[in-house]
Amino acid sequence: MSADRRYENARDLLPVLELNRVTAYEVAGKRVPSSETTEIKSSMESMIGGEEGVAFIFRVRQRVKTDEAEITADFEVEYRFSEPGGQISEDALVEFAEKVAFMALVPYLRESVHTTAMRLGVQPPLLGMVRQGEFRLRAEDEIVSGRDPQD
Repeated sequence: MSADRRYENARDLLPVLELNRVTAYEVAGKRVPSSETTEIKSSMESMIGGEEGVAFIFRVRQRVKTDEAEITADFEVEYRFSEPGGQISEDALVEFAEKVAFMALVPYLRESVHTTAMRLGVQPPLLGMVRQGEFRLRAEDEIVSGRDPQD
């Protein structure tokens, strides 16, 4: 790969990025006093990072609250370039995060939430299916900003 190569979309990145690692930063749960609602509330925070032309990092923190427990699953996936160099457009970063990196983390998030609930002795929440293209980091005309899930 040459240093002047520019990647404009996720498809351009697929042949040059290799999955390097998946890291758990937080897996936590606590029982809470049972309330009358049985609603499951789920929220996510995410962050894109890495070193341009060397590594791409995507991190997601999912929080799930049920009437019995509060569960947090915080995971990061790192991809490395097979040959360092090149520039990645913001659109390519966002598209790769939405279509590839997030989908790689979904099984880890789901398993972590389920297992944590089981360890707490509460009913594991059934998290809805995430279809390709449903997860969006930004609205159509929104500017992307990296936000650390620890904030």
